[in-house]
Amino acid sequence: MKKILLAIDGSESCNKAINTTVELAEKLAANVTIINVIDESLDSVAFSREQAEEVVEKKKELDQEHEDIVVSCANLFNNDLIEVNEITREGHPAEEICKEADNGDYDLIIVADMGKSSIKKFLLGSTTEKVVRFSNKSVLVVK
Repeated sequence: MKKILLAIDGSESCNKAINTTVELAEKLAANVTIINVIDESLDSVAFSREQAEEVVEKKKELDQEHEDIVVSCANLFNNDLIEVNEITREGHPAEEICKEADNGDYDLIIVADMGKSSIKKFLLGSTTEKVVRFSNKSVLVVK
């Protein structure tokens, strides 16, 4: 096992997945790619002209927040021992995670059991569940 894809969203439960990935990557001398997907489900909402400027500014802040999440996660790894790559994408999280896992030929995907918006995900179906169900790669769900 040489390539691990760690899917993060900045949630509290995500910290356990990060810690597990750090331990596993060090023991296996595996490369780690951290992926964070900005959910595009709100992009289809229509806004008035008055709201558009505010929405654009909020989007920039959200993009920066997601970049910061990935960078702070990458800083937890000992980069002398582990090669760490960082990816931030926009799209549907489960779809983008599975796509990256296939295209990057990863051996393992690591995800947390619950994300930031657990109530919303309960109603719509969780990203973790979709990754487990649809990925062609092995998935480790950390609780």
